[in-house]
Parts: sequence; structure tokens; C-alpha cells
Amino acid sequence: MNWGSDELAIAQGAQQYLLQIGYVDHLLGRLIARLKATGCYDNCLFILVADHGVSFRPNASRRMPTANNLPDLMPVPLFVKLPHQTSGTTDDRNVETIDVLPTIAHFLAMTPSIECDGHSVHDLGRVERPQKRFFNWVELEAVDADFQSRFHAVRPSLRRFGFGAGWDGIFQIGPNNDLVGRSTAELGIAGRSSLQVALTPWQNSYSEDVDDLVPCFVEGRVRPSPPADQPIHLAIAINDTVRAVTRTYQMSGIEDAWSAIVPEHSFRMGENALR
Repeated sequence: MNWGSDELAIAQGAQQYLLQIGYVDHLLGRLIARLKATGCYDNCLFILVADHGVSFRPNASRRMPTANNLPDLMPVPLFVKLPHQTSGTTDDRNVETIDVLPTIAHFLAMTPSIECDGHSVHDLGRVERPQKRFFNWVELEAVDADFQSRFHAVRPSLRRFGFGAGWDGIFQIGPNNDLVGRSTAELGIAGRSSLQVALTPWQNSYSEDVDDLVPCFVEGRVRPSPPADQPIHLAIAINDTVRAVTRTYQMSGIEDAWSAIVPEHSFRMGENALR
């Protein structure tokens, strides 16, 4: 998948990705809490690793490696909690996913029955690899391990969501984002627009039942369809407070479409009002 040139559409993709990461972090916390509650945490070897990153850059691929998106795709999280470990460190040595299996074998005092390309991350005496290797679909390629931009992946996120803004910053993307959090009563709404805004579809019922969906994703269409270079700006209010801002997309074929995500704390139990 290639991203287009609409920065808001790309930012919304990054927003959804970060929210998914937040949910994974929540599940990870539950898993660790369970391990501690059962008395297994201190004894266990716990490894968390991802297979690849994802890129959110205009006119670039989400996953296909290129010179521009390698900082987004190459670095992946690798967390290793050893049995009876009580403190942690950050290590920038060049390790790869092929090192995970040898690491497990090392700490379980096992010898793999097959030859491994990787090494245990605890093998501090080995010579560090000068390159990072990756598969560009089916072809194996390599780049210098210390390629200059390897730590730059965080910069687009800081530009989009701000530094130190926490989860509030995740929901403050889009045009006129100073409106987020303000009451509609203080905005001086002038009247009705000649445009028609349709929700497709949307539920306004909120329940704390974990099996129910939370109606945080809001999308729709605007009629008549605006030109791509003259998008319609919208503010999404839940229960008379603006919770998100957005606009129609600037991409061919969906110039009339828009979407936004509002935070779960926007809703009260039962029925909710959207404007």
C-alpha cells in the first residue's frame, strides 16, 4: 500500500496505529500483572519483539522498504526480561530478530539442534554486525547498521501529535485543532449550512460492557461534493463539546468523504448527541 499526498489521511492512519499500540500496551500490562499474580514473573524469561515497522510518509509505501522509509521499517522493539532480573538497561548494539531464538536457548541452557545465524543478546564478547539485513519481499538486502537516519522515525510523530501531549495530542490532529475541548455554546454558531453532511453509519449508544463496540470512529460524506483543493472543514462535537476536527479528503474519488476518531471519554452511559 502506498500513501497518497493528503497529509491528514496519513496522520489519521498514524493516529489509528498509535491507538492500536496503546491497546497492545494495555494487554501487555494485563499479561504482566497476571504473571506476577500467579508468582511466575520473577522466574520467567520474557521477550517482546516486533517483526517490522510501518511507515507514514507522503507518497511512500507503508511497508515496502525504500531509502526514505528505512528509519520507520528497520528498527523494531526488542524487550528482554531475564529470570530474576530486577533492573533494566538500554542497549543500542546491533541485534536482529534472528537473535531471539539463540537468546532463548542460552538462558534455558539448551543447544539448538540446528545451526543458527543469530547469537544470544547476552553474548557480549561477539563482534557486532556491521550491517542490518532485511528482506525486500523475497530478496535479501543490507544497510550499514549505523545508517545516519535510523533514529529519525519519531520525528513525524512529534510533528503531528506534539511532544509531551500524551493521549490528548493523539486526538488533536486536523484543521482548527484549537477547537478541540471547547463547548459548542461558546463558538457562536451562525446558522445552517447549505451543505448536507451524512453519517455512514454511526451509533450513539455507549456501554461499559467490554463486548460492546465504542462508537469512537465517525465517518461520512458531504453533499454536494467539494473540489479536492477546497476541502470542507468539520468539527465533531459529542454532547456539546468539540472532540475532534477534520476535513474532507484531498484525494481523487473521495473528495466528499471525511472521518475522525473521538476519545472514549467523550461519551456518557446510554445515548449521546453528535453535532
